[in-house]
Amino acid sequence: MTPNRVRALVVAALVGSLAGCVSSGDWVGTWTGKRQVVKIANPEYGGAEETIKSVKLIIHPDGRYELIDGGVMFEGQARRTDGEVELTPERIAGLPAKNAAPEWQKPLVVKRQQDGSASFQSSFLPGDPIRLSRISTTAEAPR
Repeated sequence: MTPNRVRALVVAALVGSLAGCVSSGDWVGTWTGKRQVVKIANPEYGGAEETIKSVKLIIHPDGRYELIDGGVMFEGQARRTDGEVELTPERIAGLPAKNAAPEWQKPLVVKRQQDGSASFQSSFLPGDPIRLSRISTTAEAPR
């Protein structure tokens, strides 16, 4: 086999392995949203209501993600598919995902909407799908 043929095969293998990666930039960045929740009657817990409402998704160019959903951090692999990105949790609240409830271990599918926003159905807290808006095309902390 010639050196050029070997190089061509290596490049083809690399391109093929990256096909599902999020590196193209169409999902990379910081996304935020709010879930609808019932108003908490006790004013002492007002901060808890805001935490439960808040959703932040950060997708990194290397295909990693962090999702803060209702104050709980989910971390893992983001894999792009046709108009969607699948988030597979590896760590939940800093612990291995295998230690969490089975429904929390399932991949989440975030779907692109026609207006450029995205939405997903939380496995953590039940309710309507959560709509996300991209606030930055760069992945920022908490990594």
